[in-house]
Amino acid sequence: MYNYNSRELTLKDIENLVTISVDELIEVLNIGRSSVYNAIKRNEIPNRKIGKRIIIPVTPLLAWLNSDCVSV
Repeated sequence: MYNYNSRELTLKDIENLVTISVDELIEVLNIGRSSVYNAIKRNEIPNRKIGKRIIIPVTPLLAWLNSDCVSV
C-alpha cells in the first residue's frame, strides 16, 4: 500500500503496483467518489470485486487511461 504521509499519489507512483483501492484511484485521478463509483458501475474503469471490496488492477487501468478517448 502507498505511504500517504509523503505526498499526493500520482500515476507514476502506481506503475509498479498490481492493484489499487478506490480511494487511491480517487486521489490519482483527482475526481470525486461518486464519479468513480458511477464509472465502475458502468464498467468504464477496469475493476474487480472481491466480496464487498472493489479493487482496480493497475495494468488495465493504465491501458484504459492511455487509450484513445471519444468525446461525448
